[in-house]
Amino acid sequence: MAMVTDRIFLLQPNSEIFDYLDFNWDVDWRKYAANYNHATRCTVDYNRLIRPDFAWCNSANGTADVLQYVSRDYEVPLLEVNPALTSLLSRLFPEGNIYHHLATHLFQPSQLVLDSARPYNSLAQQCLVGMQIRSLKPVHGASIQPWDFAKQYVNITQGVALSHPGRVFVAADAPVFTHIRRMLPQRRVWWANLTVLDRANAGFNPGSDLSAFVDLYLLAQCKHIILTAGSSFGSLASGYSNVVPVYAIVGNHSRPYFNPTFWKGLTPEPMMYKYGVQDRGGMSDSAREAMACHPRATELEQLHP
Repeated sequence: MAMVTDRIFLLQPNSEIFDYLDFNWDVDWRKYAANYNHATRCTVDYNRLIRPDFAWCNSANGTADVLQYVSRDYEVPLLEVNPALTSLLSRLFPEGNIYHHLATHLFQPSQLVLDSARPYNSLAQQCLVGMQIRSLKPVHGASIQPWDFAKQYVNITQGVALSHPGRVFVAADAPVFTHIRRMLPQRRVWWANLTVLDRANAGFNPGSDLSAFVDLYLLAQCKHIILTAGSSFGSLASGYSNVVPVYAIVGNHSRPYFNPTFWKGLTPEPMMYKYGVQDRGGMSDSAREAMACHPRATELEQLHP
């Protein structure tokens, strides 16, 4: 948004994000906020991102000097179908991997994350498959046990890895590690011991914020990445590393022809979950209609919440 509207990008942190990421220029809004005391401000309405006049604000006139963007989703696809930006974005990013190019240009793991991951560097350099297992999601139901997760992800891993040499990294929110290691005796299966499964961080995920960033960093080192469909965590790792992920769909697969256990993504881009068929309540009719022209519309429709 900053790039295509010729604005400065600044970040207003709601956590200790600067402890875990080093930015390539100073993006800390707190240092410069006083410079904008007299500027007009607005909050972006994501449904307006398709407007070619760039009137993206939720205010009456739709424009302001300072645009405040707050979201828990990846809404770049709405910019890609904006008639004023389609040609520019397709020319700059012909492969569609916008997040990879912008994110790697903007930030990298902090020294704290790199130091914490250092004990695993030799393993990460030989990582063939990284799997991110997200079990603590209401959509999965309470009946699914760690063994079920382990078996499904191991089966997918075997199909991805085939006979290629390499090791398997596991980032999980359930105690599946020893199950997976036992089911892959021919592979070196490893994980970061920083994650404590019975301790939650501010996002109600297991472990600490530091262990989460270390897991993201280690996942991004793997040649192949298997993610839990509906979880945005691992998609940031695949997007940053430019690896097209395999999405594991957790649940009952008694009729896998109609309910597959996994599917392969088309690009490394993080997913925009609100366009999934099951989760469209917040999208306007005009935004949904515009997204129908997106080249990955069919893929995005299949997303799980």
